[in-house]
Amino acid sequence: MDLVILDGTEPTFEKRSAPIGTIVQSLRPKGYQRETFAGRKAQALGPRQIAQMKSFVENSMKMLGVPGCRSRWWIPARWSSRADSA
Repeated sequence: MDLVILDGTEPTFEKRSAPIGTIVQSLRPKGYQRETFAGRKAQALGPRQIAQMKSFVENSMKMLGVPGCRSRWWIPARWSSRADSA
């Protein structure tokens, strides 16, 4: 979490919002290195990972009080004999 303290008038902030936003979004901790996936092979998305994602969405909905959500999960035929959607 970053804490930024700015001192100025509202009209000044409105006028300078773009550069201020760029500065705030560019703040990084010392030693930060941007993650890169260049040259790395993507891991396979299997039934276990899909179950984890479904569980995450369901738990988040309960925790945040979201009454409903529509999502589609494509399950390759080799994993399941039925179409699966949550």
